[in-house]
Amino acid sequence: MIKISKIFISVLLSAFLLTGCFNSDDAAVGNGAGKVEVPNLDAVKQMIIQYRDSGDWGRDIESAGDRGVALLRSAYNQNDTQAVVFDIDETLLDNYENLKADKFAVVKESSNAWIASAKAPAISGTKKIYDEAVSKGINVFLITGRAEALRAATVNNLNAAGYTKYERLITHDTTGETALVYKSAARAALEKEGYQIILNVGDQDSDLLGGHSLHTLKIPNPMYILN
Repeated sequence: MIKISKIFISVLLSAFLLTGCFNSDDAAVGNGAGKVEVPNLDAVKQMIIQYRDSGDWGRDIESAGDRGVALLRSAYNQNDTQAVVFDIDETLLDNYENLKADKFAVVKESSNAWIASAKAPAISGTKKIYDEAVSKGINVFLITGRAEALRAATVNNLNAAGYTKYERLITHDTTGETALVYKSAARAALEKEGYQIILNVGDQDSDLLGGHSLHTLKIPNPMYILN
């Protein structure tokens, strides 16, 4: 779960603006008529918790999973070069428990301990897509921002969560490039090997942009943005 944590304020801010949910701790920024009310950060975090606890987040993920299965079925043609790519954190594995405990910041020591514990559960909506791919014999590749040093712990957690069949787990050798550059290059390399990526699934725009996939699917994640 080694990602740069940034609370996803933009969408939530819009929700505050529409509903007028501000209090005396909210700040105003801008000049004159252009002022924009910025909600208190703790209030934003509480919105994330309410989104989770209400079940809406889970329902949104299940809906995304259904779309992913439909996309996979529409593109499947029994060609043994077809492939699907998955991100791991907040796509296949759910780190909400750890992130909530750390107030939605990524604390390196806590994050590494969480990864080592192999306690992150599968995200059921995405697991449906994975199971569909495996059942059809579609090649599965996992492209993660996690470092190579976390491979063993990551494999343990994947196995515990039911992700036991995949062609390759591709980790991020820390060479300094952004997630967008690294992940699009990894997909391009798979294409050069002869694979046709029919679906690319992730929770970040940086998981999905850059091409080298017939279809893309974004899984809801209001907790952080990674470029």
